[in-house]
Amino acid sequence: MTWLLRTLDRLAGAAVAAMSGMVLSQAPGFSAHYLHRLGLQAAEARAALTQAVASAGGSLPGPLAEALALRVTDLEHLHQTLAHHGLWGGPLVLMGHLNGDLFLETLEHFVPTLPFSAVGFAYWLAGVALGLLAYDVLKLPLGLFGHRSRRRRLFETRSGF
Repeated sequence: MTWLLRTLDRLAGAAVAAMSGMVLSQAPGFSAHYLHRLGLQAAEARAALTQAVASAGGSLPGPLAEALALRVTDLEHLHQTLAHHGLWGGPLVLMGHLNGDLFLETLEHFVPTLPFSAVGFAYWLAGVALGLLAYDVLKLPLGLFGHRSRRRRLFETRSGF
């Protein structure tokens, strides 16, 4: 019976590793898609600022102009930051600079693909390793309380403890 449990454990570990590898292999593509949408949003904000200034006759009231200019500056700075890090570092930097609405919009329109690049393979490999590590860490408490090792059982039966 223990062979069945060990086999199921290995199968579950392989499934978790495969799923996490597949998910993480999409990180470079998702990052590029997010960067594209961020650029579009920055261009829209810049156009809105230009249109607001033109419709107001060349000058906007202080708080409104500051708010629009700050939004344009923030979006352009974020776009430059993510574009600077490229495919290798972009997904990692993206996690620290997420915009919730833009993230959900990108996730809604993102189409997963098979990554046939060194970057995609590296992220897939990292996903597999992290998946296996997470699976082992999550099942660790069960192992501590669930069963004793075979050596320990033999020692206890031979020594009388």
